[in-house]
Amino acid sequence: PPPRGPPRLYSEIYYDVLSETTFEETSQTASDLLLAKVVDLTLLLHECGSGLPPQTALTGPQKVKLWHLTLNVSLEASPLLHRLSLRAVTRLTLLHFPSSETSQAVLTEILNRMVTEPFPFLELLNSVLPLLPLSSPLLPHLSTTGTRNLLKLSQSSSVAVQSWVLRCVGSMWRTTRTVMKLQFEILFTSLHLRLVKAGSLIALDALLDLIDEPGALGSVWASFDLDPQSSNLYGLIVSSVCGLVSSSADGSE
Repeated sequence: PPPRGPPRLYSEIYYDVLSETTFEETSQTASDLLLAKVVDLTLLLHECGSGLPPQTALTGPQKVKLWHLTLNVSLEASPLLHRLSLRAVTRLTLLHFPSSETSQAVLTEILNRMVTEPFPFLELLNSVLPLLPLSSPLLPHLSTTGTRNLLKLSQSSSVAVQSWVLRCVGSMWRTTRTVMKLQFEILFTSLHLRLVKAGSLIALDALLDLIDEPGALGSVWASFDLDPQSSNLYGLIVSSVCGLVSSSADGSE
């Protein structure tokens, strides 16, 4: 527990200690113990700071710096500690949303780094997408950079990467489909339908998951097929799924 005294005192002490943390080569056991303590202190400081009066709470840049610190712990950690520290990073990421003060920096970092480091950044993106309100100023960045980078990652030969990309698109669809029509037309045709046509079962599962939701297919038909300037997405989805089922029944796949 934090020492007794003015909140400003212990928040400053914890922040000063953590902000000066650097990584050095030590034994793996010693590293794990140190990194686990860093994660604990970071979460404690962030959560204590969240409940303090504005004049004593952590600033936005300080919160982002602590988020980076915990992220570095996750990337440096042994497999044993990785899941623990990744959960802490996810928890800190969720604490930033929907606060506009720090969420811009956090989302930008996630979108920019997920192309070269799909893990853990795809998982982090999937965790924050349901928290984005339709009025969020982050949506334009998500619709451009996010869509482009998800399409890049969909070209990966890794089934795990493709699976997380499909999860992220599903989360985006559930949260922002009313304001990202063009992006979803691109994602469905260039991602889901392309992979389904190639025989990807995870893409088929992801697609069926989306259209199985109440009103989903009707929403697709009304938004795309009834719009003369859009593709007949409903028709493409139905024909792709039926074609795959038909070919499986014939024993051709």
